[in-house]
Amino acid sequence: MLYKIRQAEKSALTAMYQLERELFGDHCYPDFLFRQAYDCWPSGLLVAAQSVDM
Repeated sequence: MLYKIRQAEKSALTAMYQLERELFGDHCYPDFLFRQAYDCWPSGLLVAAQSVDM
């Protein structure tokens, strides 16, 4: 499976937090951190997305 690294989109912030919560439970980052990171460092907030290109 191939992944593409790209800048996060605002629409993905909730899903990013939900994944964080699922993986780290009570030790996860708070939901507002993802919005702050998006606002402060939009080019530095990256996600790995499954690539459809083979």
